[in-house]
Amino acid sequence: FADRNFSLANIASAAISFATTAMFLPLMFYAQSAAGLSPSRAALLTAPMALASGALAPLSGWVVDRTPPRPVIGCGFPVLSGALVWLALEMTPSTPPWRLALPMAVIGVGMAFVWGPLAATATRNLPPAQAGAGSGVYNATRQVGAVLGSAAMASLMASRVAAEPLGT
Repeated sequence: FADRNFSLANIASAAISFATTAMFLPLMFYAQSAAGLSPSRAALLTAPMALASGALAPLSGWVVDRTPPRPVIGCGFPVLSGALVWLALEMTPSTPPWRLALPMAVIGVGMAFVWGPLAATATRNLPPAQAGAGSGVYNATRQVGAVLGSAAMASLMASRVAAEPLGT
């Protein structure tokens, strides 16, 4: 953690894992309860995100191999954040599910320009003898962020249900 880039990449990775994982729980509840989709169709709402991320990840990696990753991450984070806000604004009971495809695709674009560059930033300056351990710590930090995101969202939703019981 003495390497500044490693430390900042771990913090950023935990934060983005927290946010994206916290997004999925209410999205699936919304899709099934408010939009009336089956679990399979609700899961298909995430397909544009996966397709966009998968299509653009090689480009992101190519760019990061030739330029410093900071500007790439600096573009990816605002795209991802803006798309998450856009998705939240679109999620109303009257929104047709197809209207969620574009914000989900933009989330995938943001992810493509965040995950790879963050991993490259985390391990780029580590000595070869520490690169394996550094990669393990980075991935563990990312997973901890995801676990905290899902736990925070579940806790928030449980407290809201307790505060406003169903049927009132």
